[in-house]
Amino acid sequence: MKAKKTPMTILVLLIYLLVLTWLIVFKLATAPYELSPLRSINLIPFAENQDWDGSFHFKEVLANGLVFIPLGVLLKRLSPKRNLLQVALYGLSLSFVFEASQYLLAIGASDVTDLLANTVGAIVGSLLFSGFSKLFKKSLGVVLDWLIVLGSVLLVLLVLWLKSRGIWIWHFV
Repeated sequence: MKAKKTPMTILVLLIYLLVLTWLIVFKLATAPYELSPLRSINLIPFAENQDWDGSFHFKEVLANGLVFIPLGVLLKRLSPKRNLLQVALYGLSLSFVFEASQYLLAIGASDVTDLLANTVGAIVGSLLFSGFSKLFKKSLGVVLDWLIVLGSVLLVLLVLWLKSRGIWIWHFV
């Protein structure tokens, strides 16, 4: 599929990055007092987290990976010739910026497991895009743009609904 930097795709990417930053770095806080003052770092992948309850949280790892799938899709949509390693490096880099920001601002727990899960999520998104582009060939672009918009809106609404109900999978939110 030919690279098409449609205004809609670029707009969706920018909105996605803003929402992702709000979700990961600022934990959906709408005011500074909602942020928990925390500065910790875990450099052991998939280790028990002593900051919370000492257990491993699979749902959180899964959620971290899932929220990075759109990044892989959008990166491939903007440049289908981008290879898997490039997408992985973009995912890893963005995740590192988020984790470092949490640590530097003392508003979260930085964790190497998050780096890994987020990177895998971007890779999965890239693979999904590649698979769907082979299935749908020419009509994929327009369909994908609208699916991304719809999916993004639904995801934001779901996250806000879960938070409002207290049904949340991330800690410190």
